[in-house]
Amino acid sequence: MLIFHGILLAFYFQGQPCIDSCMIYALTIVQVIIAVLLTIAILLQQKSGGLGAAFGGSTTVYTTKRGADLILFKATIVLSVLFFGLALVNVILA
Repeated sequence: MLIFHGILLAFYFQGQPCIDSCMIYALTIVQVIIAVLLTIAILLQQKSGGLGAAFGGSTTVYTTKRGADLILFKATIVLSVLFFGLALVNVILA
């Protein structure tokens, strides 16, 4: 949030119109943050063993997603939709 306010102040004091350029910068910053979170969510998921296999345990039995696996799965979907939506908005505004 502090970075966003710094960008707004920088454009305000330079006398440039801040509405479009500040919005594009703010959307870009939010998109970078979502990209980092999406990368972390994807890397924490395991293809065959669930979240337990990432920390040493493994199993060959298929189980449904529960607990942290389900949260990571849903977070990945939400973050990917947000990332794609922000990318479209950035393209439209640019």
